[in-house]
Amino acid sequence: MSEEIESRSQTENRPQVPAALRAAGWMIVLAFIAVLLREGRSLFIPLVIAGIGVYFIFILERLILRIRIGNWRLPTVVALIIAFATVIGAGSIIVSIISNNVTYVVRAAPEYQKHLSRLQSDFAERMDRLIEHVKNPLAPILSPSTDNVPPPVPDEATPTPPNAAEVSPVVEETPTPLSLEEAAQRLGDVGDEVQPFAFAKFLNKKIEFADIIMVIVKNLTALIQTTTLILILGIFIFMEAYFVPKKIQALFPDAEKRSHVEKILRRIDGDVQTYFGIKTLISLVTALACYVVMRVVGLDFAEFWALLIFILNFIPAIGSIIATVLPALLALVQFHDSFASFLIVLLGVAAIQIFFGNFLEPNLMGVTLNLSPLVVVLSLITWGLIWGVVGMFLCVPITVIMVIILANFPGTRWIAVLLSRKGDLRL
Repeated sequence: MSEEIESRSQTENRPQVPAALRAAGWMIVLAFIAVLLREGRSLFIPLVIAGIGVYFIFILERLILRIRIGNWRLPTVVALIIAFATVIGAGSIIVSIISNNVTYVVRAAPEYQKHLSRLQSDFAERMDRLIEHVKNPLAPILSPSTDNVPPPVPDEATPTPPNAAEVSPVVEETPTPLSLEEAAQRLGDVGDEVQPFAFAKFLNKKIEFADIIMVIVKNLTALIQTTTLILILGIFIFMEAYFVPKKIQALFPDAEKRSHVEKILRRIDGDVQTYFGIKTLISLVTALACYVVMRVVGLDFAEFWALLIFILNFIPAIGSIIATVLPALLALVQFHDSFASFLIVLLGVAAIQIFFGNFLEPNLMGVTLNLSPLVVVLSLITWGLIWGVVGMFLCVPITVIMVIILANFPGTRWIAVLLSRKGDLRL
């Protein structure tokens, strides 16, 4: 009792730090953490990926152990081996799909480049016709006219060649036609009404199809190159996970505090497991449905696009949009003579994304996330700047964990309220 009174008196006599100074201190700490995470991403990203892989193994192990035949179930060791083999097998399939399709893309790039150049040329030609149609009233400005220019008078002092009949006639040099860029520049000087023609600069540039595809697979292949480091870290995390309960017991000898910490950890585990479970299921079904549509149309690299759709669906807000646009663009290049095939791919993939992402997923997810949409977008931008694509992939579970932890401490509960969807917290 005397110890409690003494600690309380020490707390009351402790000098109070101004709120502005305290806030500035927290901002400095957060900035330091952000810089540390960004500069050390070559280590932190494989570490986080290894941790997620181990976490998926334990999730699968728990799911397998729930399978019972009467009173019999698989031994824990067997369930763990099956879960481990499943995760490793899924990773091997992903690596195989990416590697094979990169090879095919490199081989098919010249043919796609021809189609893309033809599309670009057709589009530029149509825009040229549109510009010609618009610039007719401004023809004296855009191109010099030769209608009223008198023909040149020959110099009388110039002697006529002896074989004048054999000399080929002089061809008058016609004015050089204006390019789209020059036309746009001259039109820009006339007034604001013709400013949209600044796109001519883009039309004069050559678009490289191989560069577009290689940018897509660049981040994926970068992760594959760190496979060895991820496996090593995963093994150590896997061995360390079995000692976590004992460490918690040693860190919190008081039963009440330990119970509170275990409650927070169970809540984090439950919400993150629900998010990854539902998101994986929805992304898998979405990818399979899109694969059927692309396969029926005959789109090249359908397996690769299905894998990309599965991965991109974990990125909130923009992931599904990118996963819809990219296959549609390839369909536009591949089926350059058939606009219907492009529409089938675009509308089919978009409809599947809207149904599963906007209707089915929210109903299954329920109030598990409890995140404000604005917070999700800001988290996406923040973690994308820090860790790139991996940060975008992990922004939602990281924010969910932050909200759960912040909500369980009175001093930071107000931050959790601001991050939540409606201000309601589950304590």
